[in-house]
Amino acid sequence: MRGDLAPTDENHTYELWSHVGSGAPKPVGTFRIDAGSKQPMYAMATSLDAIDSFSLTLEPKGGSQTRTGPVIRASRVAAKHM
Repeated sequence: MRGDLAPTDENHTYELWSHVGSGAPKPVGTFRIDAGSKQPMYAMATSLDAIDSFSLTLEPKGGSQTRTGPVIRASRVAAKHM
């Protein structure tokens, strides 16, 4: 994700979602950005083989099991690994 995300307030968090085919997005994890801090680097311990794309939303503090906030960023997985 690009490094131009706005800081989150105390009631919200960013949440990363994975998308496979036409299935519902699945939560991958959450992170916050505090004012004045550097943008976080997001690392995953998940294989990209089955994932088609990712999206990023702003969710209530603690995250959600289903997307409730607007999609802020979206990205397709460039290449599948064999």
